[in-house]
Amino acid sequence: MAFYTTFQGNGVVVNIHPDHIGFVCGRRFVTLSEIGRATHTRLHVQETEMDGMKQVTIGGRSISDVRSAYDSVMCVARKAEMRTPRVSTQSNLNDFRVGGLLGVECRLEIASEDVGMVLGGKGSTLRKIGSDTWTWIKFFKGSASSLPTFSVRGFMQGDVDEAIKRISSIAEESYNRRSGGSHHHRVPRAHAPMNLGEKVGEFNMAPVPSGKRRKSPAEGDSPLEGVRCGDV
Repeated sequence: MAFYTTFQGNGVVVNIHPDHIGFVCGRRFVTLSEIGRATHTRLHVQETEMDGMKQVTIGGRSISDVRSAYDSVMCVARKAEMRTPRVSTQSNLNDFRVGGLLGVECRLEIASEDVGMVLGGKGSTLRKIGSDTWTWIKFFKGSASSLPTFSVRGFMQGDVDEAIKRISSIAEESYNRRSGGSHHHRVPRAHAPMNLGEKVGEFNMAPVPSGKRRKSPAEGDSPLEGVRCGDV
């Protein structure tokens, strides 16, 4: 069962000239993604402009994390301004004014028997989910009166929903495995090597034409010429 609430985080808005936003974001948002991962923050570009400027919202759990991300974004923005000057007073539009930023929290209860698969070895699976979805995930052990619970926090509703979806899917897979129900099967790759040892009874090799047969200088014809796989 999942329960949604909110939590109080920290945030700041950075104003970027529309001509510079592509440089600041990087190709496929790789620059902002690197900044976010390095500073443990979530960066989001508003789709609409405010006062003729694009806005990048930075959300973080601590002011120091937000400050680090802000400094990194401003460094890239200054490089963009040097390459293509657009707003001489841009620095004045971006004083560091951190404020409160509401985030989304969801708490998901699962059976204790399924916790191990969700956590993964030394918590590796849970860390990957958090990294992939830009969320912060904590695990709380259950008690006699409560089930084990995963707390997922993020500044974007879609991020939290995706993390909850992945955790639920893994917990369901764990339940199906231990209960004997249906579970996911790995789809074979199209170019995976074939094991002929398992298929030998299903395929017959065509006999080698007499004109193409190779002979050993010492022994004459090979003893396997013309023999089908199924006859070996």
